[in-house]
Amino acid sequence: YWAAWAIVALELVGGTAVLLDPNEDCCALARHNLESLYPNVAIEVVASTGQEYLANYDGDRYGLFDFVVLDAELPPDYPDENLRGKGLYYALLESVLPHLADRSLLVCHNILLNDQTGSEVLNAVVERNRKELKPFLELVQKNYQFFREIPTTEGMGVGLYHRGT
Repeated sequence: YWAAWAIVALELVGGTAVLLDPNEDCCALARHNLESLYPNVAIEVVASTGQEYLANYDGDRYGLFDFVVLDAELPPDYPDENLRGKGLYYALLESVLPHLADRSLLVCHNILLNDQTGSEVLNAVVERNRKELKPFLELVQKNYQFFREIPTTEGMGVGLYHRGT
């Protein structure tokens, strides 16, 4: 869970972190590590897909999300072509949108849409990402005040959600 770096903020200001992974072994390791790092922070680690968790999420009871990190990927041979690779981001964002607080922040890992190095390897990644992320980026454009790619060798996207955008 690379998102662990953000949990330090909860130690300072309060709140709850919810981390999801469909693999129970990954969740057990995350629980162990995060409890060691942040014993005084409310952290929920759930073995579930994002879509399953959010379908049953009670926003009235638990509140809205003000910070969402997407870092997921499905295999290239996944049965649903639309969800393959980073195509999953569309389904995840669509599931979380009803549960977002106004002016919430979205951070996405592996949003490499432009390569400034000229690398053939990275050019292939960019081409694949543009294809897989097209529906996600259209959804972001309709719902976010802004969304920017931060160029790195893997890419990162950051967006600000604003109700009514």
